[in-house]
Amino acid sequence: MRHFNYLNDKEIDSIFYIKPGTIKRDDSRDNLAYALGATLYMPAVRENIIEDLIEGKHKGLMSMVICTEDSIGDNMVEEAEKSLIEHLERLEAAIQAGELQYEDIPLIFIRIRNPMHLEKVRIIAGNLLKNITGFVFPKFTDSNCEEYFENLKRVIESVGKTFYAMPILESPELIYWEKRAESIKKLVSVIDYYSHLVLNIRIGELI
Repeated sequence: MRHFNYLNDKEIDSIFYIKPGTIKRDDSRDNLAYALGATLYMPAVRENIIEDLIEGKHKGLMSMVICTEDSIGDNMVEEAEKSLIEHLERLEAAIQAGELQYEDIPLIFIRIRNPMHLEKVRIIAGNLLKNITGFVFPKFTDSNCEEYFENLKRVIESVGKTFYAMPILESPELIYWEKRAESIKKLVSVIDYYSHLVLNIRIGELI
């Protein structure tokens, strides 16, 4: 992968003093953390997610999230899970058929709903997860942060590759002064312990 890969050599030379470098999907955590670019979010129920990648619809896309949480209704969870598996199966088939080269695929993340949902995704998706980069942890708080990472460790052990987390801070504990200091202290401790598995920390809409 390379940022601005849709530009030709002449355009690259005219714009950049130092040309964009190549990033491998299995590169180091430090390199991947700076390679995300603008991340495209899409609901898992959206059709043709993988077909769009095959056709090169999203020029310059470096990272994307397949969402099973706030982009769908609570009554659509099973449909979203079914669609997620279909996307992962299509992705694997496209790689095997040579329609997509593994190194040219954007960094793909799955936004799960909560720690228990991460465990469910591990069970239903199994080895199909091998082609993704990691998971987005929504509503990441001091009360669920350890469970999130414990379940991520299970995914890593089950599939046999490293997966990364992108926690999102978007909960009331971070709004109210009475709880904020204690919550942040716990989050910092847990994130520091699992820092080798964290690509970045995102700030959501605090509700």
